[in-house]
Parts: sequence; C-alpha cells; structure tokens
Amino acid sequence: MDTTVFCGALVKPDGWNMRLLKLGATPLYQPVISQAVIAEFIHKACSDGIGKRAARRIYMPEEIALFLKAL
Repeated sequence: MDTTVFCGALVKPDGWNMRLLKLGATPLYQPVISQAVIAEFIHKACSDGIGKRAARRIYMPEEIALFLKAL
C-alpha cells in the first residue's frame, strides 16, 4: 500500500481506498504497509493537507490517530 490509499480513504470513507484497507483485515489478503508510508501519510495530512486547491484540508493529529485506530 502507498500513501495515496490512506489519503483517499480519509477523504472518502465510502470509496475504493477504504474498501481496500478494510479488505486487508480479512483472510483474503494481507497488505504490506511500511512505517515509512504511515509516517508520510501523517505528515501529509497534518502538515501539507489533503485535497485540491480550495478543498485542501489540514487534519489534526488526533483526527489521524482516530482514523488509523479505526482501521
């Protein structure tokens, strides 16, 4: 998995990226997620923000922690 999957799942919880993450919790497959990907996702969400132009949003670390815990 890469950072874009996590970003997409955060922005659109009912989309394909979230489905892919949730599928990883089933016996069908085990995703490979590195610590570097998680660190990049947290940095992007909390520092750079996620989204395009006016829709860009910077997330609070607490929001990201809750999101990751829910996975």
